[in-house]
Amino acid sequence: MRVLVVDDDDASRYLMASLLAGHGHEVVEARDGREALEAARSQPVDIVVTDILMPVMDGYTLAREWKSDPELAKAPLLFYTASYTEPADRRFAESLRVDGFFVKPQGPALPLPLVAERSGDRSAPPSCAPRA
Repeated sequence: MRVLVVDDDDASRYLMASLLAGHGHEVVEARDGREALEAARSQPVDIVVTDILMPVMDGYTLAREWKSDPELAKAPLLFYTASYTEPADRRFAESLRVDGFFVKPQGPALPLPLVAERSGDRSAPPSCAPRA
């Protein structure tokens, strides 16, 4: 599966990308929403895991752009955030039609099944994360 990991923090992006690549996924990386849109439009992805708080284009704007593009919207978009963790933030993510929401930091037990579940990979164990 081709996964786009979007995070302006190099260490966080590296950790998520390494985790996913180590489990057989092809990983594309971007530092902000603008880079993510460019990358996905040039080579489609199966799913996006994105931070919210980023410069240039934040995750909220990325989600709006992603969901309004019929081709991009075919791929689920998951928020992975340390900044916006309150119930109101989850509700706002729901209003943007985000496909999942989880809080940093997490061990591999959460992101891997959530990515698999949201991408339609039924061979992975189900996630215990609440749906956004």
